[in-house]
Amino acid sequence: MHTARWDSRYNYDGKRVAVIGSGATAAQAIPELAKTASCITVFQRTPNWVVPRYGKSIGKSLQVVFRYVPGARRLFRMVLMAVREALFGFAIHESALNVYAQKLCRGLMA
Repeated sequence: MHTARWDSRYNYDGKRVAVIGSGATAAQAIPELAKTASCITVFQRTPNWVVPRYGKSIGKSLQVVFRYVPGARRLFRMVLMAVREALFGFAIHESALNVYAQKLCRGLMA
């Protein structure tokens, strides 16, 4: 089944599942499938680096700011995106930042 037409009613319990591709959608689907499938095999052309999200809930105070301060949510998102863009060096093969990121990722996988 293609993830664009995902059938959430389908039961994967005990099933052997093959996933073709390892992009962002696979990175989200595989951990969920792994909860109930008996086996998951991933077919990929080029492996991706996947790191923990470190996602946190938005605290009550920040929720209040977002609700009542015009533009605060947009500014917050702009700052997040600026930080991510500043880290573009991760993508430059063999840059110092890329080598550091690979070492960090390998440590997380170990």
